[in-house]
Amino acid sequence: MAEDAVDAVCEKLEVDRPCRTHEEPLPGSEDERFYFLGARVRAQEPVPGSEEIICECELITRSGLTEAIARRRPNTLDDIRRRVRLAMGPCQGGFCIYRATGILHSFERLDHRAANSSLLDFLQERWKGVRPILHGDQLRQAHLDDWIFQGLLGVEHLPE
Repeated sequence: MAEDAVDAVCEKLEVDRPCRTHEEPLPGSEDERFYFLGARVRAQEPVPGSEEIICECELITRSGLTEAIARRRPNTLDDIRRRVRLAMGPCQGGFCIYRATGILHSFERLDHRAANSSLLDFLQERWKGVRPILHGDQLRQAHLDDWIFQGLLGVEHLPE
């Protein structure tokens, strides 16, 4: 993606140079390596390499989530959100909420109707009152999440 961006800029500026982004490490990167997103996550909060991360924004691991579910026996995804900050990061549950729904479904042995209902309730409550105040990047992120939920995954059409 970086190479495509640099090539597009060079074309606009009428500069004829090959892109070297795939050959050179970023200045200031640790150990002069190529950019590695995991380095920032590791610096924030160390997570064992074998631990599955459910929410990347809030660094919620599978074991942390299942412990919170076992300890408090939440009835909804919103209850889980309040306990462990699930879906409170920049993506607002755009990716982790489906994983958490599956875990809650398997852990609590909810039938598909209860899991679907919990997911739909969570999505409706999460965005209530937020959309009117979104602007700029936050508005674009909200639209991306909505397109993922509605367009790609068809959340509104879940069987009841």
